[in-house]
Amino acid sequence: MDVLIAILVFCIVVAIAFWPARVAARKGHSFLGYFIFSLFWGKKAESNPWHANSLEWSAPSPPPHLNWGEHVPTVYRGAYEYSSPESAEDYLPQNRPPAAAPVPTRTVPSPARA
Repeated sequence: MDVLIAILVFCIVVAIAFWPARVAARKGHSFLGYFIFSLFWGKKAESNPWHANSLEWSAPSPPPHLNWGEHVPTVYRGAYEYSSPESAEDYLPQNRPPAAAPVPTRTVPSPARA
């Protein structure tokens, strides 16, 4: 009798768990389908899609050697200065110069060869 009760409880648990597992599997398949579609045919994101102020969003993708290539960006302000009066947008990236500041040019020196 105990074996029959155990089998009955097992069948009830399987029946209850079947539909949530099926729904989760379908959602997983739809996520996988959307992921593959966007990977091959989706719209390419811009270089700073979230309009972040921090410097890493100014690097090209994929990043070259030394992250920014030959020209090192100049930092003019902190990374968390949102809603600045200097900018019409809500964000102001660190490497964007102030309105009246001259733009310095800096290059990365070539490594010495031995």
